[in-house]
This record gives sequence, structure tokens and C-alpha cells, in this order.
Amino acid sequence: MQSAKMRIMNNECRTRKLRKAAMERGMRMLRQNGWEKVSLGATSIEEIQCITCTFQISYDLDELEDE
Repeated sequence: MQSAKMRIMNNECRTRKLRKAAMERGMRMLRQNGWEKVSLGATSIEEIQCITCTFQISYDLDELEDE
């Protein structure tokens, strides 16, 4: 039986691969989409920071490119 730590590591690896594949097919992160809306004048920087900071998920895009 796998330890909890191994299961978490395996899930994180699958999540990164899935995220990378989705981004290669055009998916954008919530914050990326938000900055575009700021540049178009559709929302404020404060609103994007408020919404995206609640998720507390950081993605290292360089790491995604290396896989």
C-alpha cells in the first residue's frame, strides 16, 4: 500500500501534467485572464488580487515548461 506522501506526490505529478496539457491547448490561468480584463478596463487590479489570492495556488510556469 502506498504511503500518504507517495499518493500526494503522484497526484501532484498528474495535476502538473494535466495543467501543462491544458495550457498547451489554450487554457489560461484565472490570474492571466484577469490581467487581460484589467488591460481592457473591464475590472480593477484590486478585484483581480482579491479574487485570485483566495485560491492560494501558485503555479511555477517555468516548471511546467521543463516537463
